[in-house]
Amino acid sequence: MHSRIWRSQYYKRIFKSVLLGTCSVLLLGLTILYASFCTITFKHLEKVNRHYIENTVSGVEYNVLSSYDNAINAYVSTNGKILMSALPPSQVELMHSIQEIQFLFRRDPLIHSVYFINSRTGVIYTFGHEVQQMKLDEFYDRELLNMILKEKNRPASGFPYMIRDSRYLTSTTPVDTRIMAMPGGDVVVVNLQLSQLFRSLEIDSAVYEDATFTYCVYYDQDECVYSANEQGWFDESAREQLQQALKAHNWKSSFSAMIGGKWCMVNLFTVENSDYQYVSVIPKGEVISNFLHYTILFIVISVLAGIAAVLTNLVTTSRLYKPIESITKSLPDAPQQAPEDEIEFIESSIAQTTRKMADLFAYKEKHLLRNQSYVIRQQLLFDRFSNEEFWQHCEDQEIACRPGELFFLAYADWKSEPFRENDPGDARLLCYAISNVFHELMGENTCIQDVPLEDNKVVFWCCMKELPSDEHIRAVLSGIEETFRKCFEIRLSFSYASGIQEPCKLYPAMQKLQELARYQYFYKDGMTRNLAQFNPDQLCSELPVLPDMAAIEASLRSRDAESVANAFAGYWDQLEQYTFEAVQASVNMLASRIITIIKRIQVNQPGFPKADHHVFFAEMTGASTIYQAQECLMRQIQWVVEQLAQTENESGSRIIDSVIQFLDANYQDFNVSSKSVALECHISVPYLNSLFKQKTGKTLAAYLKQLRLEKAKQMLVETSLSVEAIARKVGFENTKYFYTLFKNEYGASPSSYRISHNLLEPSQN
Repeated sequence: MHSRIWRSQYYKRIFKSVLLGTCSVLLLGLTILYASFCTITFKHLEKVNRHYIENTVSGVEYNVLSSYDNAINAYVSTNGKILMSALPPSQVELMHSIQEIQFLFRRDPLIHSVYFINSRTGVIYTFGHEVQQMKLDEFYDRELLNMILKEKNRPASGFPYMIRDSRYLTSTTPVDTRIMAMPGGDVVVVNLQLSQLFRSLEIDSAVYEDATFTYCVYYDQDECVYSANEQGWFDESAREQLQQALKAHNWKSSFSAMIGGKWCMVNLFTVENSDYQYVSVIPKGEVISNFLHYTILFIVISVLAGIAAVLTNLVTTSRLYKPIESITKSLPDAPQQAPEDEIEFIESSIAQTTRKMADLFAYKEKHLLRNQSYVIRQQLLFDRFSNEEFWQHCEDQEIACRPGELFFLAYADWKSEPFRENDPGDARLLCYAISNVFHELMGENTCIQDVPLEDNKVVFWCCMKELPSDEHIRAVLSGIEETFRKCFEIRLSFSYASGIQEPCKLYPAMQKLQELARYQYFYKDGMTRNLAQFNPDQLCSELPVLPDMAAIEASLRSRDAESVANAFAGYWDQLEQYTFEAVQASVNMLASRIITIIKRIQVNQPGFPKADHHVFFAEMTGASTIYQAQECLMRQIQWVVEQLAQTENESGSRIIDSVIQFLDANYQDFNVSSKSVALECHISVPYLNSLFKQKTGKTLAAYLKQLRLEKAKQMLVETSLSVEAIARKVGFENTKYFYTLFKNEYGASPSSYRISHNLLEPSQN
């Protein structure tokens, strides 16, 4: 293809993508259309075929019942009774009856032959093409005669049967045979011609002009007894393939299989209460041949449309080249020879020029902002310029600040943790958000500059013609603090100075703001304070008085955390009256005193774990607010109380174990009591009783009484000692009291318990 046509690889990619996409969509559409056509068509054919089979089967069933009724009516008619009488009829009556019945049967096209078997005379009357009669031993069809005589093996309903060379027929004929036992022992055999019975299957009209159905009838899923509408390709081999396919698919209702060299759709119809199965076979190729013709026509039309689209695209692209060529030549870096992809060359040239311009503007803006921040920072922190010099720098660096306007300083201090783990740009984003709030507060024409300091502290410098009221400023800053605390979980504090008229007064105001910011230590969530309302000279510089440490130690040892918290409440409330340095020194001293108390408890309380005092001291003295120091202290107090309770619990368990061991060894002693046990364990009697009840759920006296009764019960069974001797041996000095306790506990006296146990023991053995 000519190179001037495709001046852009982009056009090539678009055209190829559209072409491939169109072909893919076309192929996908044809596939979906083919699949839908096949699914819908074969479902429709199956539905129509099933309806036709149901109508055919209904007609077959009706004809079969009509033929069987004709045979029964002939049997019970006057002529039939004459033939089936016990006495042989006269020759005239015989011939007349046979002719009448023969005439009746010949009017039924389904009946091939009917046999009347007289059980009393043993004569068989045969009705068919020739009339004859014979005895049982002379009946020509011995196989059928055996079925008739053996009632156990006699089929209950109709079944296919082959009548072979007979006296009146020289060829085999497939029939549907039914053997009917009549009252009195007579038998009526009806043979219906299968070729006439299923003949209605041969008159099926095809749904499609070039597609016809082939029908096969099977008996008991084993033998093909009839086939209709056989085509040239559906020969004996095809019938065998069909039967193999039916067996392979377990006689499934619908499936596809290769039969006679053609891919066919096979539908199986099973009629309830019938041993016959109806199978229809239709070649799929004949069904979809018309669809393929339309598909080929559609593809040809699509190809022609594609060729037309290509030609249209070539003409359009060649005309588009002229403006592209003029643009390429107008670029400053245009080459002498046309580039391979002119659109891409134009795009890259424009992008490169745009980047250069953007970099230039960004550099200028960054340089200007850096210079502006430098001027304001130098004036705030170092008082670098005089008033005239500052105003001159403002004019040179395009700072929107002019003489006569007022200055506003807001000193923001927030915790640094949120920015240590995240991108430092988060702090700049928050500063930008606060600057927007100041614009809303002061007006859009306000000049605002944020100056970052150390430890995540920021000064917002504002210059405007008129300041809002102090109440409005305080409300806005308090709202910012609340928003940061709730939305960002960042504690933010503001201290501000407003109404500064001269640049030289910015430096002393900044120094006072930094001093004021230190007093955020006294506030939990933040503070908003005006510099004009801050007077550190009114604060006390002496050390705050510490709580009564002896009372606190006593409350700790008694595990009363609430009393400890109440003792510290007054101490924390008074700290706002002192200077920052005095409070810091007091908190350090308090942490040291608490560590001293914990060390004394560790020495006096065995099993008390060691604590890391360095971590506690560093956390408490390094707290950002007095509230954090208070929470740190209460966590340590709660830990001490829990450890004391756990240590006391373990000590009590050891005491109770030793008491139980002492009782097990000395229960026989009459003088064992709570007092003697407490003396043995070196504890007081009330503490012993309380601890024993808490650990075992019983009093010591009740436990000892239960132990003695258990030992007595054991000795009653295992020894022959008297009851009095056993009572004294287990520690009961009063035998009558022992009798009463034993009966109340076990429901029987000691003697009765021994007798009943001795009576039961032999049977148990």
